[in-house]
Amino acid sequence: MRHRDTVVGVDGSMHCLHAVQWAARDAALHDSDLVLVNAGKPSPLDASDPASILSRAAHVARSSLGPGQHVNVRTHHARGSPAAALLLLVPYPRILVVGSSGGRDPRRRVANVVAAHARYPVAVVPTPASRPTSAVRRAVVLEVDDSSSACGAVVFAFDEAERRRLPLTAVTAPAVESVVDEGCRIDEERCRIHLDARLQRRLSAIEDRCPDVVVHRVIGESLSASFVLDLAREAEFVVVGRGDDGSGRLDPAQRSLLREAPCPTVVVPER
Repeated sequence: MRHRDTVVGVDGSMHCLHAVQWAARDAALHDSDLVLVNAGKPSPLDASDPASILSRAAHVARSSLGPGQHVNVRTHHARGSPAAALLLLVPYPRILVVGSSGGRDPRRRVANVVAAHARYPVAVVPTPASRPTSAVRRAVVLEVDDSSSACGAVVFAFDEAERRRLPLTAVTAPAVESVVDEGCRIDEERCRIHLDARLQRRLSAIEDRCPDVVVHRVIGESLSASFVLDLAREAEFVVVGRGDDGSGRLDPAQRSLLREAPCPTVVVPER
């Protein structure tokens, strides 16, 4: 592996092949090699051998590129469980992409494990669902909480919005303890002004370096899964930060987002 590789896990399923398509276009956007990694047993729905699975995935990757786009595709078969193989990539890739169908599908468990433990950004790509077409350009949605884990996510989201020439929607909400500390229950409007000013400060340094990115700030009542999911329905993808507290867990709202979001969710660890 190389440090700037775009890596995607494949098992022969349609869910993972959709992730391969997303990863190929993302690799082309970043002028990155695409590495297809197969590990563990084949999907019950596809009894092909690893070589056939990787060959099919490589064909899907190349076929998903637009006119004039080219990506160098490499393949790799790893021993062990899929989650362990993807977590032991050396050196760290630019981004790891995994497919997920939600529900009780075992791929969702793999997606949750790598998103919670990886030391590099992880994009969880859901099975495509029909979404109403809109004349409004989709935005990159960035969740910004009170923790330092948002720093890496902010940089990642601005870079993606700039590359894709998309607007950025940055969302935040008061933490439970700040509701009392800031007297939000007494003066809701004052609280919103305070949160907006704080969000602006968090974004300002990166915003100055990306003047072409149009930024919309959104203040919610809480960073609940339902609040972010509403924004995700019209998003290109959602970016969230993950703190390194040693727990190896995502919070409940993040797990719900990975399970239910209709667009890809990128989990960015704090380095």
